[in-house]
Amino acid sequence: LPFVAVLVAGGVLVGLAAWAMWPTPDPPRVTRVAINPVADQPLVVATNTPDLALSPDGMRAVYSARRGDGRAALVVRTLDQLGTTMLYQEGSASGPFFSPDGAWVGFNAPDRTIKRAAVTGGQALTVSPLPGTIMVGATWGEDDTIIFGDAASSGLWTVPAGGGTLRPLTTLDESRGEFNHWWPELLPGGEAVLFTIRHAVPAVDTDEIVVRHLATGE
Repeated sequence: LPFVAVLVAGGVLVGLAAWAMWPTPDPPRVTRVAINPVADQPLVVATNTPDLALSPDGMRAVYSARRGDGRAALVVRTLDQLGTTMLYQEGSASGPFFSPDGAWVGFNAPDRTIKRAAVTGGQALTVSPLPGTIMVGATWGEDDTIIFGDAASSGLWTVPAGGGTLRPLTTLDESRGEFNHWWPELLPGGEAVLFTIRHAVPAVDTDEIVVRHLATGE
């Protein structure tokens, strides 16, 4: 019995030591961030395009800023710094969105194309011409596919982030008076996309927020 008691006591001590050394997750933190644009780069807020995007790791913001000549440029702000870095200034650009790894920023360029640029700077690359007039919301998936809306009367579109053929993703149901599919956002896991259906009678109280499963189309 004394021998068994010693073994049990030793086992308890080993268990307590292992439990004490087991890694525990960090407690959740509440973070408050205020983005104050510099004086000569005021934030541009459009009526139907989101003009501010946060990187997936929450460390950077890209937004449209008004320059001295009245045009809008895209600037990058690292949230632990006060200054900004110019991302794109060749004419007014809008609707920035990040790649899943936060290394690239896609946006709506003034020449009616979707472009992307490295968040650290450099030449912007053309992804694809737009099917209509202006991009209205976009989201970049883990499979390196971009889903976006267009201001022209149409459903959502997809295009490879590296460039390629535009393909329709959703189709308007004209019998229900659908006029646009806008502001797509891939849900966590990348299996479904959330977006807004706008109707031919433009009123906020007629909009619908829906989710489409990418594999089944439901």
